Amino acid sequence: MKSIIGVVVILFFAFCIVIAGDMASQRDPVFSLAEKEIRSAVMTLDPNLTLLYEYPKSYNALMVKYKARKFMVHGASKIGKYSEKAHEKEGPSYQGFILRLHLQKAGTVNQAKVPQTIKGPYWRSDLNITLIDKSDKQFYWALSYGSRPDKKLLTAVKKAVNSLGHPYVWDEQRRFKSTR
Repeated sequence: MKSIIGVVVILFFAFCIVIAGDMASQRDPVFSLAEKEIRSAVMTLDPNLTLLYEYPKSYNALMVKYKARKFMVHGASKIGKYSEKAHEKEGPSYQGFILRLHLQKAGTVNQAKVPQTIKGPYWRSDLNITLIDKSDKQFYWALSYGSRPDKKLLTAVKKAVNSLGHPYVWDEQRRFKSTR
């Protein structure tokens, strides 16, 4: 009986490895381009700077972290009420940032109006959408940063993301329009 359980466990882990490899091979090539652009932009400022690139459970997202840490935060509802219970959340240190890129079909409307800056208790987050050139896709992105970030570094990261296409803005009738 133990040998059957052992075989099942081994097969399960083999299956997980195959699926993980398959997800990586299915990852959109625009993520590799985004990594390259961000790395290039940051290295021109500081060749010794270390960024951490992570692909969350979904292969339609990329997180780029610099000096990230854990915080205990009280979640807020859409009406501004704070939760009684704190939960752990990762965010940027006072000098760090976390960039979250979510790949979507072009024209996807998200809940937040963009461009927008959201102010939290420990960090701010700039939200925007970059329409990716020569494709039917867009990046919905959030750049979260601490209280004393390197402004040149943040500007370089934003320019790197926007170099993949062009950002969108709202017109007077609350419709998206291209900046190009």
